[in-house]
Amino acid sequence: MRERVRISRGWLYGVALIFVGLDSFIATAEPSPGFTFCVTPYPPDCVKAPLTAQAHDQCEAQVQAYIASVFHFRECIEAESEREVRRANELLDQWRCKVSKKECRH
Repeated sequence: MRERVRISRGWLYGVALIFVGLDSFIATAEPSPGFTFCVTPYPPDCVKAPLTAQAHDQCEAQVQAYIASVFHFRECIEAESEREVRRANELLDQWRCKVSKKECRH
């Protein structure tokens, strides 16, 4: 027997608001040129698990991969931070130029 699922109008309204909010956020969010998405590394679970002889080598490899991903993440965050600071400086230069023609870099 099929059960009918009742969806209230309030629930539908809430879902619609979420999608409208996401749509407006996506529309106003400007993609970062060259952005590579810095992926947060997660430590391997094997470090907290009981160690067996077979799992030792696998866990060692996972730990080394995690350490490498932490360094990659750090480099990515630094590059993105530097890019955003340059972007902010360009915006400030544009604003100062608009307010006072004496400070234009042209």
